[in-house]
Amino acid sequence: MRIDMSEAKSFDPIPEGMYLCSIEKAKPKSTRKGQAMLNVCYNVEDGDYTGQKIFTNVMLEGAGAGFGAALLKAVKIDPTEDFEPDDLIGKELMVTVGIKIREDNGEPQNEVKKVAPIVRRKK
Repeated sequence: MRIDMSEAKSFDPIPEGMYLCSIEKAKPKSTRKGQAMLNVCYNVEDGDYTGQKIFTNVMLEGAGAGFGAALLKAVKIDPTEDFEPDDLIGKELMVTVGIKIREDNGEPQNEVKKVAPIVRRKK
């Protein structure tokens, strides 16, 4: 048996910056304290890192829920209304990415710093 690496993607973090992304997955989860969150997978849609994945947990309750509201606003969903995680799939937005060092293994990984709606320039 042999591994074919010809189309393998890198798991190295992408450089810090702002990227056009789509939401590929949004799975409901709970924190250890039982608070609602979404496990979100963003897909980079443009530039040198097209196809790279960025993963994050988005809080829907508690102190971190403001980020959840920002995510919904960025994809034009009213954060005061009910929504289903599948409502997010395929939506595009701008994602500001940073790099942090993982506490468990000391390796660098991407972290989502900010999300924003796509701003289209007028021609």
